[in-house]
Amino acid sequence: MSYLELNKASLDEFVRRSDELGGPSTPGCADFWTGLQYSPDTPLDKQCEPLSHDYYDQQIALYREMTGHDYKELEHEFTPGVPVESLLSAPNAYGFMAPHEYARHCVALGMLVNRLSLSAEETVLELGSGWGFCQEFLASCGLQTTGIDVNPDFVCTSNQRLDRLGFGSRVRLMPFGDIGSDLGLFDVVLSYEAFHHAVDPLALLRRCVDCLRGNGRVVLAAEPFNNFYHSWGLRLDPYSVYCINKYGWFESGWSAEYMSFLFAIAGLEAEFIDLPVSDLTRYMIGSRTDRAKSFQLGLWHPDVKSSVIRDGDHFFCSEETRILIPPRDGMDRGTLELESFSGSPLKVELRCGDKQQNLIILPGLRQVEIDLGIVSMHGSWVSIRSETFCPAEQGINTDSRILGVRVNCFTYAQ
Repeated sequence: MSYLELNKASLDEFVRRSDELGGPSTPGCADFWTGLQYSPDTPLDKQCEPLSHDYYDQQIALYREMTGHDYKELEHEFTPGVPVESLLSAPNAYGFMAPHEYARHCVALGMLVNRLSLSAEETVLELGSGWGFCQEFLASCGLQTTGIDVNPDFVCTSNQRLDRLGFGSRVRLMPFGDIGSDLGLFDVVLSYEAFHHAVDPLALLRRCVDCLRGNGRVVLAAEPFNNFYHSWGLRLDPYSVYCINKYGWFESGWSAEYMSFLFAIAGLEAEFIDLPVSDLTRYMIGSRTDRAKSFQLGLWHPDVKSSVIRDGDHFFCSEETRILIPPRDGMDRGTLELESFSGSPLKVELRCGDKQQNLIILPGLRQVEIDLGIVSMHGSWVSIRSETFCPAEQGINTDSRILGVRVNCFTYAQ
């Protein structure tokens, strides 16, 4: 158990003591880290608009506090001292000698490949291919892959291992921000334990979409989805703080709802899968459609989250509910799909800007057209005031919650 208060003043001692105990993944270090969380000196205004320059500057200021310098991707996103020679002869790309450690990654990626139902003709672009684990695994599945990484040691090692295994060189030296259609078009753009290093995740998502074929998908796997922030920010757990301070890496994280909101802005309908197998079996899969599921409609925002009743990917309105429609280029209207499970009609009042609709929602589905008006970079607020009912009191089932109309999705239109 640690005796430290983890903050700016104790960072040097924290890293020194962590290394003295063997570093990350060692029992002594794990015990030392138990219960620790970094307490920033930098003010963190979690109510600040997360897409704004002010919020970005706030996180960069926190990064400077934890590192003592500005962030430069080509300088700081490196793993020093990569043991190239030993990795070339290691049984796996990570160099893990403990079979169970390597198996965790194989299970996580194997479950994802199965979920995606990829065929041998489909192509995959991997962002931040790192040690080359995904490249080797996907190649062994018969998939055509391309990897990019900013670290020349990783690129060299991965390609030599892939050549030795008979798959040929597949990894290119390239930072995230340089990807585009000149790489070719892919059926899947995948990030496995890498996307959280992006300083501007929305800009990177848009670049990912530019690399997709018509029905392609963007996939985030084994990424740090968490609820420390409503939206996003640098992670403050001991492992992240250690890596930020010692190596200069940008170790961010996001709530699943916020990342799904960004997916919607980038033109992707999101599916979030959280399987209780390990910390690696969490996936967000985005497909190019004109729809956004209801959990993409600003549920990260405190004004929304406190006023809805979650129902998987959907939610029920409870009294008055405000939802935030993500902005999408060229789209200024759309259709909100509502559904009533009440045995009798529900009165619903819907407002967007200065426009109001008074509706009677019969049991079943109802498509409601909405003019979003002037859409800001942060989206459009829509207010829904719904009459409520209790399923148990109506004899529908045993659900005793007080529910209003259910919001299923929003479909964009020009």
